[in-house]
Amino acid sequence: VLVLNMKINEAGGEVNERNKELMKVLSDLLPSSFKEAISS
Repeated sequence: VLVLNMKINEAGGEVNERNKELMKVLSDLLPSSFKEAISS
């Protein structure tokens, strides 16, 4: 069970990294006022 949890956590970490990259790209495309609304 522990090994399975570690594998799930690793997969989740990879997804989080991709999401961060995606958010970075999206935030570059969005107007800065919209970015401020999201981050606040």
